[in-house]
Amino acid sequence: MSQEEVKIVINGAYTYLKTTLASSGLTSDKITNPRVEEMEKMESGNYKITLSYEVIGDFVFDKKKEFKDFEVQSDGTVISMKIRKV
Repeated sequence: MSQEEVKIVINGAYTYLKTTLASSGLTSDKITNPRVEEMEKMESGNYKITLSYEVIGDFVFDKKKEFKDFEVQSDGTVISMKIRKV
């Protein structure tokens, strides 16, 4: 797993996340502190990535942390995204 491949995979997951949230009506100014929580290469050659982020509610102090699991190919193509319950 090269650094370049890692960047491509993480960027693919993050871009997919932003696009998905935007299409559901959540603007990018409501999403803060994105973070890679976990990343592993699967036997299939794809990557499993967990991203976390905070969603700001009606007030700045009203934040909720959410987690999403992604399966991403090495070229950055997202195969799946699931809500991760903590």
